Amino acid sequence: AKIFKRENVMSSSSSVALDPLGSLEIDPCGCMFGANNTPGEVPAPLSQYMGERMQKVSKIVKEMKRDIKAMKIALEKPECPLKAKILTTAAVVYLACPIDLIPDCIPVIGYLDDVVIVGGLLWAARKSIPDELWKRCQAEAEDTSKLKKTDWRALPVFAALWIGSVALTYKVGKKILFSFL
Repeated sequence: AKIFKRENVMSSSSSVALDPLGSLEIDPCGCMFGANNTPGEVPAPLSQYMGERMQKVSKIVKEMKRDIKAMKIALEKPECPLKAKILTTAAVVYLACPIDLIPDCIPVIGYLDDVVIVGGLLWAARKSIPDELWKRCQAEAEDTSKLKKTDWRALPVFAALWIGSVALTYKVGKKILFSFL
């Protein structure tokens, strides 16, 4: 980290510190404004930097969407290795399972283990898929007209199972709780 020497410049109302480039001012309240801008206006170099960052983030998100679709397509192909199918299934099960290595109630670290473990499993699954198959699946994912529509016929079954498990948990929990009272 660079340490910059700041110069104090006296204005008519307050002391203002200039950054080394002289393009960004910070008033005593901590508000930033450009040397030629009014308070509250974002200086041009900062807005340009943020615009570039947002473009990079947008590009990464689009690539992730395409890769998720490509992974789904690849897993449906018979030439996809069993190792990739097992690793992807393990990642999905770990995400769906309420038991984690580090509980999610711990701020930041609780979700960090999910990101690391699921990311690692998906990375290993991707590396186990042959490159020619992966490139074909990515090209297929780009053409969204070939993707199947979502089949919602299984939703009532899963909803009934979920509601049944909640009711059973409530009934058993109630019996256990009242047996102690």
